Amino acid sequence: MAGEGFDFTLEVRRGGALLECAPASLSVCFEDVLFQGVLEGRLPNDGRMPEFSVAPRWKDSASSTVTGLDVSYEDTPLGSYEREVFAPQARALITELVRKKRLEQGDSVDWTLVAQPPDSGTGPRFAVRARRTPYPFREKPLPGALPGSFAIEIDAGVIERVRKQVVASGAIECAGLLVGHLHRDPERKAGALEITDAIDVAAGDGGASGAHFAFGVDSFRSARRAAEARGDGAIPAGWLHSHPSCADCTRNPVCQAHTVFFSSDDVVVHASGFPSAYMVALVAGKVRDLPATIPGFRLYGWTGARVVERSYRVNSPASARVGSSFIR
Repeated sequence: MAGEGFDFTLEVRRGGALLECAPASLSVCFEDVLFQGVLEGRLPNDGRMPEFSVAPRWKDSASSTVTGLDVSYEDTPLGSYEREVFAPQARALITELVRKKRLEQGDSVDWTLVAQPPDSGTGPRFAVRARRTPYPFREKPLPGALPGSFAIEIDAGVIERVRKQVVASGAIECAGLLVGHLHRDPERKAGALEITDAIDVAAGDGGASGAHFAFGVDSFRSARRAAEARGDGAIPAGWLHSHPSCADCTRNPVCQAHTVFFSSDDVVVHASGFPSAYMVALVAGKVRDLPATIPGFRLYGWTGARVVERSYRVNSPASARVGSSFIR
């Protein structure tokens, strides 16, 4: 079956009964192999998505259920992905079922990825004819960088600004758009993302609370317009938000609350709003053993078509230091 073309579908079931199915987008896998291929100089940065070939990995010989897939280009393997890379899409589908009251919060459901030969009889290649903007790389020497590596740097001023914003917001979530520059060292075939500023984002309908920040249709759009108006070439590079502790935490310095995490809902926001492989998400919140007046940070970004925690370097005029799980 691997030599044929396939349509990929997500199925949501409750108690074995099919509730909903929807086409599964393979763009997250294509984005991953394209970015890495451009970074390493193996694919052109011309705004086109190459015609990749996709081969499903089957759960068993008699099943249409897929456990993963392999992407290649001109017979060269580029990436291998497990079905978990489609989890954000599945969660978005389940959330829509809850919104339509076809599911209740807390219902136990299962989702699967299936593949079927398409009715059109098309071949195994997935061509995307629409052009896209090439990756906005700036050439820059990256001493010591390994081939294929991609580092993330955050200016110290951004960290301090966000820290003050989180403290000022108290027990209410806040959010923003991260902007910066994308660099590539063509000699070392490596890249880096430099975060240089954060632009505040206003909550949409539903507002913000201690456990929720409602992103409206125009929330990030207006922030992107503000980034373009700067005129310094900075590009949208990701987003940030806080997970505040309770309102009384600031008066209780020994509180053991810990709120610096990336939730499944956060992954859905990142996957839908920040799909480019270089984009990141910064989370700020209360760190265990530290008062709420000293927020900690974690950074998340794309690796292998999945959103995972990423290490980063904080740039300051005096020195540069690597960020671990938390910056204090």
